[in-house]
This record gives sequence, structure tokens and C-alpha cells, in this order.
Amino acid sequence: MPEGQDPIVYEVLETLPQVEAIYREWTDLLWRSPCNRAFSSPTWFLVACRTQPQCSPYVLVARRGPRIAGILPLALQENNTAAIFPSRMSNYNDVIAEAEDLAVVAGLIEYARTSPRPYQQITFWWVPSGANCLRAMPALAECFTPTLPYFFLPLPSSYEEFLQSKSRAFRKGVYRAKRKATEDGLELRQLDPDSFPPECIPELFLSLNYARFGEESAFWKHPPNADFARLALPTLFAEKQMVVFALLQGKEIIGIDLSMVGSESFCTWNGGYPPEAEPWSPGRLLIDAGIRRAFELGLKEYDFLRGPQEWKKSWSNQSRTVGHIELSVCT
Repeated sequence: MPEGQDPIVYEVLETLPQVEAIYREWTDLLWRSPCNRAFSSPTWFLVACRTQPQCSPYVLVARRGPRIAGILPLALQENNTAAIFPSRMSNYNDVIAEAEDLAVVAGLIEYARTSPRPYQQITFWWVPSGANCLRAMPALAECFTPTLPYFFLPLPSSYEEFLQSKSRAFRKGVYRAKRKATEDGLELRQLDPDSFPPECIPELFLSLNYARFGEESAFWKHPPNADFARLALPTLFAEKQMVVFALLQGKEIIGIDLSMVGSESFCTWNGGYPPEAEPWSPGRLLIDAGIRRAFELGLKEYDFLRGPQEWKKSWSNQSRTVGHIELSVCT
């Protein structure tokens, strides 16, 4: 321990009220960390537990003096055999700590796997290869199993440079969609929680998602996912951990894209539009709007998250490794 630094003290929070009590401290630490502002937020964790009764909180907290220095947001499964990150709807999970505070990250993982514990195994789902936990404990790489590719676009110096890096056919498709939208009086807008009611976001999103995907929607097929959206999205939007891009025809929103905010990125998560909007290529317009806004904010990348869809490949030029880690409790 560096001279003059308080020792690390650990505690476990096992009820939702205990987790709610550190909400502001958790959020403050999150914004100092490299973790995704939505997926690693207390809102995401609390709502995941509330919409999955089979999961109960088991949040490990590291403190230096009175200040929270790290959080490992686990939950126990119903049979208590494993501790997990509770939401499969999250695309990135990690130990929440400042980027260079690897000692607290390693300490939390060792504390989590040291007996006695009410579980025998820890499963970390959707962990990126550059995560805090892997940087703090390189030996975990031996337990890391790649799962799905995540396509992303490292942003060059300008939007124009990005377009020039794409094929002529790609550029023509973007220009054509934007020109038609303008000619037909459509407008692209980033919604502002100060002027657009956050409580209206869930039903707007779900209605457009159902219109786009019908019974194949992950929110239609799995009602707890829709419950999650209804509870989590208003707070994520209000606290600017999620940005919302909308395509408007007059005053009516006919297309939507939700992007979760990373420390240096936008991460397009979900969206939708009705079939009658397809002539305007709303998906292309909304992604283009998100990328242009990322440039305006000086972000470093635009992330398409998990899934091998061809449209993601067409916009991106790199992919990252994301997987899971399984650890046993040491006896």
C-alpha cells in the first residue's frame, strides 16, 4: 500500500435498500471510471434485480477511508450456487473503479472468491478484453472464454474522413437517404431530457421496436425485458447515461435509436420504426446521426455492441473480443 494511503476495507451489500443507499457514490465513481455509464450504473443493477426475482443482490464494495473506491456488482442466483452479473441485457460488465486503481480491482476479485461465500462459483458475463478485471489480474486470461464479436468504429479526425474511408456505394446510400428525408420534410433530432419527458421514453421505444420486429422483438418474446425497459430507461435518459436519437415526421416520432454512453463512446443498443417508414432508411439515418453527434462531442468510437449482423460490419472497421470468465471460490 502506498505511503499515506488508507487501507482497503471490504463490505457486502445484500439488500436493495443497502444498494440504493450508495446510489450517488456509485454514480460518482462510475463517471470517474472507464466503465459504460449505463450498463455499469446503479440503475441498471437495481432494475435487473427487481425484474428478475431469481436474483438477489450481492454487491462487493471496497472503501479507502469513507470513500468508495471500487464496486463489484454481483447477484446471487436462486439456488445460490453462483454469483453473476445479473442482467444478460447488459453488453459490457466489469469491476467499477478508476482506470489506474488496479489494486482495488484485484482486491475485490480476490475478496469475492475467498471462502466463506454463499456461492461456489462466480460467472462474469460480457467482459471486454480490455476490462479493468483483466488488466488488474492478467492471470484471469486463462479463464476467459470469447463469446461474440463486437463491431465498432474508431472515429478518425472528422466525419468527412470517416465517409471517405467507406465505399462509393456506401456513401451514395447515406447521401441518398439524407436527401430523401430532407425533401420529404423529415427531421433528425437528439432528444433532450430537459424538454422531452423521460417517462415517455419506454412506451415510445417499445411501440417502435414492436413495429419493427414484431414477435421477434426481444422485448416481446421475453416480457421481463420490457419490464426492464419501462423501469430503467427513464432514469438512464434523465441522468444522460443513455442518449436517444429520433426521426420525426412533423411532430410524430417515426424512428428511434437508443445509445448507451461509454466513457469515450456511443454504444447503439436498440431501436425501431414501423414498416411504412422503410422508404426513408430510418436505421441508416439514425446511425448516421449518432456518429455525427459522436464527432461533435469528440468521442473516440461508435460501438455497435454484440451481434454479427451484416449492417454492423458495413458501418464499422474493427471488432473487439468479449467473453465470460468463470471462477471457483477458494477453500
